[in-house]
Amino acid sequence: MNQKGFATIFGLCLILVIALVVKGIEESAMNHAYEATDIQAEVELQNAADSGIYAAAKIALADPEGTLPTNPGYPNKRKEYQHKFDNLTIKSESLGTITVETWGERTAFHPYKVNYTTNKAAEDKNRLIKNAKGKTVYQEAYVFFSRASADSNRMSGKIYRRAYAYVLADGDATIYFMGLPTSTYTFK
Repeated sequence: MNQKGFATIFGLCLILVIALVVKGIEESAMNHAYEATDIQAEVELQNAADSGIYAAAKIALADPEGTLPTNPGYPNKRKEYQHKFDNLTIKSESLGTITVETWGERTAFHPYKVNYTTNKAAEDKNRLIKNAKGKTVYQEAYVFFSRASADSNRMSGKIYRRAYAYVLADGDATIYFMGLPTSTYTFK
């Protein structure tokens, strides 16, 4: 092969490599744009789920006896003592309509301590409240669960975020949000 042919083939290969690098950079930028959009959607949905908790807690704390029925302690009939609050509808520029469903129930608060290395939980003896006779007294709490959902623009179907919180009945109306486990991953 003469020098002219070699230089031509080498030049074409170099142009191909440059084109592939440019395409890779372009695709990477597009992936980052999708990630940013997904994060915005997740944040909006999480804020909507939290809003459902705030709205439900406001209603329940105004009239706990009328809103949340007292559970006589039958775990198998727990669903009968849960209250479903009215759905919230929130308009979003990026997601359209977000629907928030919220449930609440009255329950006894049991303080637990989780050992993340073994994925086991046990009642936290240090946080138990005892009466004058030394008997354990469980505080009454109002527990709330909400789910925010919206139709996904990029994926077929709905996307969801949830929130879980409680308010102590004899407390100062502070809402304590809790993270829900999403997997059985063992923390190290």
